[in-house]
Amino acid sequence: NGCSVVHVYETRNINAEDYAYIAQVQNLLAPFDEFLMKAALDESVKPDNPAIACTARTLGKQTLILLGNYGTRNPVSTSVRIGKVSAVKDLISGKQLPVSGDTLKLEIQANDIRFLLVER
Repeated sequence: NGCSVVHVYETRNINAEDYAYIAQVQNLLAPFDEFLMKAALDESVKPDNPAIACTARTLGKQTLILLGNYGTRNPVSTSVRIGKVSAVKDLISGKQLPVSGDTLKLEIQANDIRFLLVER
């Protein structure tokens, strides 16, 4: 399938639902396989809510941001300073997101993620 980002090494306790989630993740990441292999970790992207896990990778004028609200029972709000951008796309919904100044305001549902592409 050409995707070198996600590998499954242990399969004893994986059920059909787990495989479905793995397939969904591979589907989201596959278009960015080369990007992720070449991009640098961008530690300047940080949510203002410390409960949110965040990983950002930047290559040229693009940044991929993964924000996770893991292990919680409630949705949370957060703001992320992303600097001056031309567009932000939610890669799960496919929708463009509004940006106020240099800050992106988001709600993340319980045990959910936001996967974003930032264009500068």
